[in-house]
Amino acid sequence: MTKNPAFLAIGSASSPASGGSTSIGTAPNCFGGFTNGTVASISAAANSGYNFSSWTASSCTLANPSASSTTCTITGTGDAAVTANFAAIPCYTLSRSVSPAAGGSVTINTSQNCPVGFTSGTAVSMTASPNGTYTFLNWTATNCTLANANAASTTCTMTGAGNASVTAKFRKH
Repeated sequence: MTKNPAFLAIGSASSPASGGSTSIGTAPNCFGGFTNGTVASISAAANSGYNFSSWTASSCTLANPSASSTTCTITGTGDAAVTANFAAIPCYTLSRSVSPAAGGSVTINTSQNCPVGFTSGTAVSMTASPNGTYTFLNWTATNCTLANANAASTTCTMTGAGNASVTAKFRKH
């Protein structure tokens, strides 16, 4: 049985499914769906930890495939399908150490903003505290940019180049 081309359905999905949700903001204009040429509004909302990246579609023409809210014009070549594509936001760890080991401690003052640490561009506040006969000397860092390598309290901004590490250096006085 051939479906009457005047009555077309439109379906929506997310890829990956955990990336977000989609919605069709236009009500069907005929029994069973939409007529050929109907402009349907579609939108996508990213879940935490994801960004919207693009739409893919079949049997409809997208006005702007890279906008999270756009329209899909039904082409009449069959039921239409749209998929919102999402990309996981990279999350990086920040490890900390001290040198020498007896010299002191490092406290991270910023709460993580993703499951295992921090996203690129996050300024992470930290404090180096010397033990007894030690004084703070400076910081060294990998994959984060220090605001002030010579201050015991500073920030390190995640560069997004990979997992980051900081070392607080102390000296005995």
